Amino acid sequence: MNNSRQDIVSAEDIRPYVKLLGKSGWLMVLLAVIGYGIGRVVTHRQVDKYNATAEILLTRGGGISDLQGMGNARATAMWGSYLDETRNQIRILNSYDLIGRSIDKINDPLDLFLVGRLKELPVGGFSVLDIDVQAEAFAPSMLGKSLNLFIQSSTTYKITFETKDGGIVEIDARFGDLVTAHGLNISVALSKEVRFDSARTEAAKEQHFRIRVYNRNNRIYQYRSQMTAGNIEMTSIVTLTCSNVLPSRAKRFLDTLASTYID
Repeated sequence: MNNSRQDIVSAEDIRPYVKLLGKSGWLMVLLAVIGYGIGRVVTHRQVDKYNATAEILLTRGGGISDLQGMGNARATAMWGSYLDETRNQIRILNSYDLIGRSIDKINDPLDLFLVGRLKELPVGGFSVLDIDVQAEAFAPSMLGKSLNLFIQSSTTYKITFETKDGGIVEIDARFGDLVTAHGLNISVALSKEVRFDSARTEAAKEQHFRIRVYNRNNRIYQYRSQMTAGNIEMTSIVTLTCSNVLPSRAKRFLDTLASTYID
């Protein structure tokens, strides 16, 4: 009997795979580099969101904000009697009516962006353009749509947007005129500093401005979905948190909501 063992996998068996791996190694490296590049682009194009926080103290009688300092049994008994009321107040803070009244005070139907090569940057305002819109007069299909603005001269500009089938609509307009074509209701003015300065006008012509218009119902839905309200246990403190791409906008909304609630 032959006692020698034959290897299950010999060097000759794996040599073709080693050669293949060596030949395709450059392809694996290339795919890794491409994957890294795509990941970087996707990350770069994402817009950061910021959280703003506010606290409201609910008072009833002498207040219940000091229950944490009481004995456990007494505090628990008192807290049970206040918990339903606290939950009711949180429901009011989240209500369509209260948020709607806050939106009416803010009166901000526009989202503004400066567009670069890779992504759009949300901004609080345009230094060279003053834009006035009547959101309630917009066609429903135009609400939330990206409207691109390009300065053509010191007196004219262009609006472009994409249709559902991928076509591009272009509207030529004059600064100061009301544009109502295609379901819009918008007037754009060029700042005097730019209008009478040819160099600044030329610089402004290189910029890509973008806006999105939202009506009252749109804004209420947005802020209701962006806001959370909770209660610090054993206290009468309600904590509100709002997220937005603009930290100033999130803070403004919470400040307005709190003052509207108190009023």
